[in-house]
Amino acid sequence: MNLIEAIKAVPDYRHARGIRHELWLILTIVLLGSCTGYWGYKPLASFTKNHRFDCHKSGVDRSDSIASNLCSDN
Repeated sequence: MNLIEAIKAVPDYRHARGIRHELWLILTIVLLGSCTGYWGYKPLASFTKNHRFDCHKSGVDRSDSIASNLCSDN
């Protein structure tokens, strides 16, 4: 089991109405950001803007707005 599979296995106890993004994606962003010194909401927002990921290699679904933002070329 790799790290992404382990993160995807984390149960999501949020109410369906409140779910905007997949939990595994949020946890991955927080984990990677905090490991590289981005602590807090604003620094993590900067992390998502500063670090773009290759969606095709990572298998991220671009229909998720966070994933779409991470994978954009802007």
